[in-house]
Amino acid sequence: MTEQTKIQFSYYLLKLWIEYMITIVIFTSITLILVFDSNQPFGIIIAIVIWLIGRYHFINTLRNLNRSLNKKPSLEVTDSYIFDYINNIKIYWKNVRKINILHIKGNSYVNFDLIDKSLYYKQLKNPISRILFKLPDPDGISVKTEISLVKGKNEDIYEKIYNYHKKNRP
Repeated sequence: MTEQTKIQFSYYLLKLWIEYMITIVIFTSITLILVFDSNQPFGIIIAIVIWLIGRYHFINTLRNLNRSLNKKPSLEVTDSYIFDYINNIKIYWKNVRKINILHIKGNSYVNFDLIDKSLYYKQLKNPISRILFKLPDPDGISVKTEISLVKGKNEDIYEKIYNYHKKNRP
């Protein structure tokens, strides 16, 4: 059995904390506004629906914050795969046709062009993400990993991931 080389990337704590605080403030504010609105029980029903829809994002952000506080990696890149702990997804190099870097609204992503997208789809836990994944994706950006939450220069992180892909693609 051959031992795989791997690199691990840490979380960018400041951005993670900011995202967590914004998430808490938005969900709490919306909930309080709707619960104390004079149009009851409609406000409470809408607040429950919003929490049901947004709970995965809230839980995922909390999980990532917990991982970062316990000094666990945000990304792990090996000779066989990249494990995106931010989204809890493993992508095997043999399933990646090509990769590129994307910049969307101030955030940087590594975009993966997959040979078989069903392997990625099976790993999605969020029902909203599963529905959105099935919609037409004209730009081909549905399979991506946010590297803005990873500590380091985004271009350097992308370069390391790209080099692993180039070295290990079949």
